[in-house]
Amino acid sequence: MNLKVKEEIVKTMRVGDTPCDGKERLSRIQRGQWEGALSWLVRSGLALYWWSRVKSNGAESSIPENIQKRLEEDLQENRARLSAMREEFRALLQLIGDAGMPYVVLKGFSLTPEYCPNPALRTQYDFDFLVDASSVLKIEEALRRAGFIRKSRQSSFEPIEYFHSLKRPVVPKNLDRVFSPELHRAVEIHTCLWEPNAEKIHFTLPEKCLNRAVLKTWNGTTFFSLAPEEALAFQVLHIFRHILNNQCRLSHLYELATFLHHQAYGDPIWPAFQNVVLENDRLMEATGIVFALASGLFQVPLPKEARAFSVDRLSAASAFWVRRYGMPSAISNFMGSKSSLYLHKLFVDSESDWREIRRRRLFPVRRPATVARAASRHLTSRLTARARQIAHAAQRSWFHGAAALKYAWGLPEWQRNSKSPAGRTNTYRTEMVAMETESTVGK
Repeated sequence: MNLKVKEEIVKTMRVGDTPCDGKERLSRIQRGQWEGALSWLVRSGLALYWWSRVKSNGAESSIPENIQKRLEEDLQENRARLSAMREEFRALLQLIGDAGMPYVVLKGFSLTPEYCPNPALRTQYDFDFLVDASSVLKIEEALRRAGFIRKSRQSSFEPIEYFHSLKRPVVPKNLDRVFSPELHRAVEIHTCLWEPNAEKIHFTLPEKCLNRAVLKTWNGTTFFSLAPEEALAFQVLHIFRHILNNQCRLSHLYELATFLHHQAYGDPIWPAFQNVVLENDRLMEATGIVFALASGLFQVPLPKEARAFSVDRLSAASAFWVRRYGMPSAISNFMGSKSSLYLHKLFVDSESDWREIRRRRLFPVRRPATVARAASRHLTSRLTARARQIAHAAQRSWFHGAAALKYAWGLPEWQRNSKSPAGRTNTYRTEMVAMETESTVGK
């Protein structure tokens, strides 16, 4: 899909009080480009957010009728999905509460309303809970009695994932069904806000955050959530991890931009959040990167208090990465590029750790799915499945090989620009703070 089309759509999603010129921008998109635009919007997690914005701005006439119909159907499916998830969420809260273990809800419904005023517009596939490591076995037993099964073959770095035995995971065959109420909803149990061994990066984070949990109510359901400043730290790290792994959807940054805009009103979070990142250079650096991307892409100005310990404290290397690689990569959900490796190296201390990360990311080796050999399957079916498996492996090998070459080709430019000028710089700040200068997107 044309990058210019993506940029025009992102510009119609700006967060804040500035009048939107969406109708004019959308009218520039040719009819034949809309199918590709819709696929990209769905993959970005922005489809329903964007559709709601289009309708509120009265810009529907700029969009082909078949695309309007598809989006409206997706919205209705997601509403039905939300209704089912709401009941499942209540049942899970009851189950964990009965187990008598402290918990907090991460992501999902805990983002309402600060990050996501309307959860019917959000794409959500699982329920995330943070618990103490000592509680895992007891909670797993409660889940098992309720019919949940632990996913096998998981990395030790990942949250523990469970799915219901009567609702086995179903992967949508195409983008037409990603909002379907029939798709499974997994339960993920986390024991920490950040797993350092996964990315070989260590952050100093608040301890015993379960002791500072706050009660939150959504749609008549009350649950425990992280304290607001710690919830923001988790969102920053959640986005940062997805950036490092080339799978950060634009919707993550859009939701953060929504939060940043809301901070212009009411009681600001910044004094408490500053205490979380104070004296923590790596966390401040990650925060600056994520804030710069969210504010720049969706043109929401950062409050001065937030800028002081985030964007304004970025190293020259990180600031250059945001401007040169981060903005354009974010528009494509960080897919098709290995440029996040340049950023990753800035946070890794050990050279041996870095070599491991680089090898794993440049040429990921994953065990292919096993072709079923049940007696009921005909030889022809097995051969067809095997052929598809080989074709998929060849396609992924080609992609990773091409991306690795692109990474190597760009390495001299990165090394040259990330080292000079040294230290802190004002040069990049004005380019990254939206609404104070012309938007970086599309330049």
